[in-house]
Amino acid sequence: MRSATPFFQAFGPLLFGKPSVSALTEAFSKLSQGSSLSQLRKAFGSYIPQALLAPKSSGENSRRRIFSLDVVFWSFFDQVQTPNGSCREAVRKVMAFVRRKFPREKDASMSPANSAYCQARAKIPLDVTDKINAHLVDRLQGHIPHDKLWYGRHVRLVDGTGISMPDTPANQAKWPQSKCQKPGCGFPAMNLVGIFCLLSGALIKAAYGDIHTHESKLF
Repeated sequence: MRSATPFFQAFGPLLFGKPSVSALTEAFSKLSQGSSLSQLRKAFGSYIPQALLAPKSSGENSRRRIFSLDVVFWSFFDQVQTPNGSCREAVRKVMAFVRRKFPREKDASMSPANSAYCQARAKIPLDVTDKINAHLVDRLQGHIPHDKLWYGRHVRLVDGTGISMPDTPANQAKWPQSKCQKPGCGFPAMNLVGIFCLLSGALIKAAYGDIHTHESKLF
């Protein structure tokens, strides 16, 4: 039984108990208070296809190392969802994770410097993140109740934006800055257009081009 009275709201939880909270909502509330990589993987590991993060038999991502694709992915995930998450803090959490997972191995000791982590993070394959996103989108869309659809139809939203990137020769060549800016005074720029699901908020498709490509063309 729930109380609908607007008065004495503090008595509600005492009289009727706290409302039920989903496991995912509870996980997010714990993460906002700070979490380890082990807790992050425990909360969201079932949503990510582990085969995409597993070491390969040969070539890239085949060597046994501290900053494996699996470790770097979850560390970057934690860094993104943590307000003001720094690379130094990310490395600190990796150090704690490694010590906990390999307490008796010599490899458990590592430098607190973040250079190796930043290099490994830059090497995360884009096709892996694209496949993870596609998997999550399919899962989200597959769980939308039919009675929530608009006359049985999926509604999509379209939005566009622009971003700037580090001022490197490679970026300037591929994503040139505006012609009205003097050389050396601007940054490489990119236009983005995304298609979202109205109900789930999932990013279903995305297209990008330089600033000379209009958003309507990307759409």
